Amino acid sequence: MRLFVVDEKTRKILQDTGFLPNMIVGCGKEFVLDETCNYNKWNGGSGISAVALGYSTDTNTGILGPNAGRDVAIGGAWDGVSINDFRLSDEGALARSSIVSKSRVGTTITLFAQFTDSQLIFGSNICKIREAGIFLHATTPPTADPRDIPAQKPYAMIARRLYYGTNDPNSPTTYIDQPFYKVEGSGTLMFQYKIMFG
Repeated sequence: MRLFVVDEKTRKILQDTGFLPNMIVGCGKEFVLDETCNYNKWNGGSGISAVALGYSTDTNTGILGPNAGRDVAIGGAWDGVSINDFRLSDEGALARSSIVSKSRVGTTITLFAQFTDSQLIFGSNICKIREAGIFLHATTPPTADPRDIPAQKPYAMIARRLYYGTNDPNSPTTYIDQPFYKVEGSGTLMFQYKIMFG
């Protein structure tokens, strides 16, 4: 997953995370298996349709991740995205955007979405993004784990990325808050997701 900010006039990239690892969560793996076997289509075969951004690194079961003023010990209960996460932990009410572009070249699939400032939550002109996920439904997140509640399958989250860091690159002992910062008015926030096979 990649977040980057583009100048609306020049189209130059102003800020870029580059591609960072994400986890295809348990729901995503089951979705791919069912889709591949043409069995029990989760959303009628429409595939991935939206990206959502959030502001928390916590797991869906409430294990606290790094956040403002809170470091988390490495080797403890929290260790990034959980395979059992089925939604974002703190999706902003407006921080969801439809996929605007899907393409396949050879064995690579690329998805793009974009966010306007009106979709984000700013404090002192800064939006701090700590999570991103890709979803089957364009507007609605799941309210329960789709693996347990079949009626939730059309809303499933497929993959999740968290934005955080460590206190020392050479000998880290704690995970620290390190969100992606979007400055209000700085350009268009873009999201890119790339899946490569083979």
